[in-house]
Amino acid sequence: MENKRYKNKRGETPDELTKVQSKLIYLENKLKSLSKRKEKEIKSELEIIMENAYEIIVDDHIKDKQKIENRTKINKKYLDKLIRECKEGVFVTDNEGRIKETNEKMEVLLSYNKEDFKDMAIKSVIPSAGRLDTFARHHDAFTRHTYILYKKREYHLSPVEITVLDKNKNTIPFQIETTFLKDSNDQFVGLVFLLRDLREKKKVETKIEKEKERLAELLEKSKRLEIVERLKKESTKNKIYREGIIESSTDGILLMDASGLINSVNNVFLKILDYPPGEIIGKQFAELNPLEDKEYTTIYGISIKGGGYVKDLLKKHEKPSHKKEVSFETHLRRKGEIFVPVWCDLHWIYNRRGKKIEGIVFVRDITKKKMLERGLNKTYQELQEAKEYLESVISTSPDGIIITDHQGNITMINEAIEKMLGYTQEELKDIHSSQLNPYLYDKRYPQFPWDKFVTDGRFSEFELMWKGKYGEIIPVEVNTAFLENKKGEIIGGVIGVRDIRERKRLEEMKSDFISNISHELRTPLTSIKGSIDNLLDGIAGELSDAQSAYLDIINNESDRLVRLINDLLDLNKLEARSIELIPKEIEYISLVAQVIYNLKELAYKKGLTLEMESSASEIHLKADRDRVNQILVNLINNAIKFTERGEVRVIVESPGNQSITTRIRDTGVGIPKDDLDKVFDKFYQVSKSREVKSRGSGLGLSITKSLIELHGGTIWVESEEGKGSEFCFSLPTGGIKME
Repeated sequence: MENKRYKNKRGETPDELTKVQSKLIYLENKLKSLSKRKEKEIKSELEIIMENAYEIIVDDHIKDKQKIENRTKINKKYLDKLIRECKEGVFVTDNEGRIKETNEKMEVLLSYNKEDFKDMAIKSVIPSAGRLDTFARHHDAFTRHTYILYKKREYHLSPVEITVLDKNKNTIPFQIETTFLKDSNDQFVGLVFLLRDLREKKKVETKIEKEKERLAELLEKSKRLEIVERLKKESTKNKIYREGIIESSTDGILLMDASGLINSVNNVFLKILDYPPGEIIGKQFAELNPLEDKEYTTIYGISIKGGGYVKDLLKKHEKPSHKKEVSFETHLRRKGEIFVPVWCDLHWIYNRRGKKIEGIVFVRDITKKKMLERGLNKTYQELQEAKEYLESVISTSPDGIIITDHQGNITMINEAIEKMLGYTQEELKDIHSSQLNPYLYDKRYPQFPWDKFVTDGRFSEFELMWKGKYGEIIPVEVNTAFLENKKGEIIGGVIGVRDIRERKRLEEMKSDFISNISHELRTPLTSIKGSIDNLLDGIAGELSDAQSAYLDIINNESDRLVRLINDLLDLNKLEARSIELIPKEIEYISLVAQVIYNLKELAYKKGLTLEMESSASEIHLKADRDRVNQILVNLINNAIKFTERGEVRVIVESPGNQSITTRIRDTGVGIPKDDLDKVFDKFYQVSKSREVKSRGSGLGLSITKSLIELHGGTIWVESEEGKGSEFCFSLPTGGIKME
């Protein structure tokens, strides 16, 4: 049939090139006719719905169907009818990825019975549906995630080409389109998969690619054969014309006699080996080949051992029976004992008596190909080594590590995660990372701050609760970062996870200890304070000046101990997040004035001026009055403590952008530059330029910072050693933003 199809009008069979060209045209027309036939086919109603709606809502209260925005409301019985009548294969799964319904077309395509599909996991027939299944089950969380990353309100699953497994595990190419299935309460209940068989199309496309490759080979071959035929026709006497023929070739050409002696070469050949014509003409072709039993270096940087390949080849072709062309790969000598890899096609020319008179060798430089192969191999080895090293680092890390794709689905976990959560790698693979956070099921738990993560590209030391395999809630510290390719595109993410159960247990023990010891210290201190006050009031009799002086010292130190205990209790509550703010409407200017009035005597004793400056007579804000009072007392008291002369000024700026800023400026000793970023750390004390008698517990500024942040505000400091300091903080006027 093939010969008959390709015969020309005279009944002659055309050459191989014409055959390939004709076959290629036939296959391309066949592919076009397949596409046109598909376009002309009347689409089923289910296909039309799935092309135009990203969700199908099943509602038994309507008769058939109705379109609402990008959704289609449909009766369950009507949906079943559409599935049965669909010309393409259909799967319907529940929200766990189990197959609930199919149509006859799908059963025939995959050689299954209807019962075989019952409750089968969709991944069993569509391996790549694992991620679709995961995506579907966590659709709401994933839609939020994609909106944050890509500003997409909906994530429509457009048609893609996939591989499906039939009953015998043979692979079948399909185009798949997927639509969400929801109930009348808008709750996700499953997916509808529409599958179009692509086998015939793929077969034709594969044949076309093969014929294109074959055509390219034949075109190259035909060019060489044309040169050979022209050289056969031309007399050896017409030297100029022969040289014109060989120079027209894009390949290197070498002409030699029957013994292998080189008579002529073209410029392309000379460029390949970097020789002038005089050093090539008259040589034996075999001399350009590496000599036997000697090591040589190739132009692409590897060593080769010489051999008499060309010499043996020419000797083999001395017999008249060897008239066919021969192709081979070898190395030819360049100057400096460097050898170039080449691909050669050898053609012999014979006279009328059948005697071999001339050989034509087409030579193509394949250095780039060799270097590419070597580079790819080297790159592959480097990638393998890097991959193995990375996997080793991840696997042996004491902290948990999770690698995700760009959609947030887990692709890899290490052993620490398996031990921490109780899951295996296979159980977590393709699960969206947000599913480990119990916030999705119980809003009392903290939620991962996706907004900040997307804005900053990373997030550090954020404490979360994760849910283990057996329901246990595990406190963890999370560090995250995006993984980007060279173009800056997000290709995934890495999540570092530290199990902080032991740390939380120790913190709880510390908290209990501080709380208990503070309460235990308060009782005797209260008794001591009461006794001192009674003595100073003269209840036990009149005191001498010396006795009063000593009692004053004891009284001051008792007050200091009380403040220290209060600071420890406050710090403990802040760390345990058990401080409850009671926001009320307060008039801020009068509160600041009251604090300044209470602390004026302390400033007066040191010879300091303590003043307030404000352009507004009244400023109202919603905050916890007692805690704001504590913030002001701590900062103003701190300024007085470290100022020996001059003044302390409290500047209240008029509110703007929904916040109010307060500046406590002093003329004290100042803070060294190296200490500025540490002054708010717990127990940190600036040692330089500060006298020992002025040192406190190192908790005041840390507590102040925490209280300001609890109110949704910020605090910062500006200072220069020897020139004073300015502590500034801002508070929102609109109220506390509680999570």
